Amino acid sequence: MTVRARDVDAALLHYLVSAGYRQVDAHGLAAFMVESIARGGRSVVVFADNRIPPDVVEEDSPRALIRRYLDGGGKVVLLGANPLAYRADPLTGVVEDIDFAPAEKVFG
Repeated sequence: MTVRARDVDAALLHYLVSAGYRQVDAHGLAAFMVESIARGGRSVVVFADNRIPPDVVEEDSPRALIRRYLDGGGKVVLLGANPLAYRADPLTGVVEDIDFAPAEKVFG
């Protein structure tokens, strides 16, 4: 039996939703982070597919929304290596390089 990454992602998502987590798309995630920063509440975001959407990392710097969310008391769970380190071909999606410098700029 072959287990594909997409199958694992779907299983993780199903488990998290059944445990009370809310599934959001990239736009919803950005809105949630902005809202969490504004109210100063604590919350946790789990990236079930270990991909960080551009909506929350519009730049590789400490000013990125995801960094501001963390600084505001939020927590982020990544289920593998930091995905900001992977540089993929924009057409094929094939990883061409691994560079942790962009991840370091955002996460410190």
